[in-house]
Amino acid sequence: MNSRIFLLTVAVLATSFPLQAASEPGARGLIRINSTIQQFSPAQPWERTTPRRRRGLGAVLPDQRVLTTAEMIADAKYIELESADGTRTTPAKLLAIDYEANLALITPADGAKPGWVADIEPLQTNGPVKIG
Repeated sequence: MNSRIFLLTVAVLATSFPLQAASEPGARGLIRINSTIQQFSPAQPWERTTPRRRRGLGAVLPDQRVLTTAEMIADAKYIELESADGTRTTPAKLLAIDYEANLALITPADGAKPGWVADIEPLQTNGPVKIG
């Protein structure tokens, strides 16, 4: 009983604090991703289910590209990038998705003002990020 209360307390405390701001070293290379998904109904495949929100994290790569899971982006009607402190958002678009590897590459949408995304220090890669 006491261990359940302890675990519940730890879980509440862990989810109560926001991610560190992008300028802090612990949040380097990470960004929040919000997506609104609407899947097809299994019972009536010609209809879609009620829209739901999904929230996750992505790894910021050079050229304002963000690597995340394909599951995060699958059936998404709207994708949004959010700053670690939750004060800034910008719409995003899908560049590439690989369901077998469960990876997706997204970037700020055309016409969006993603200046703050460029301020996030990207993770280092062993070479340029290429699609294909």
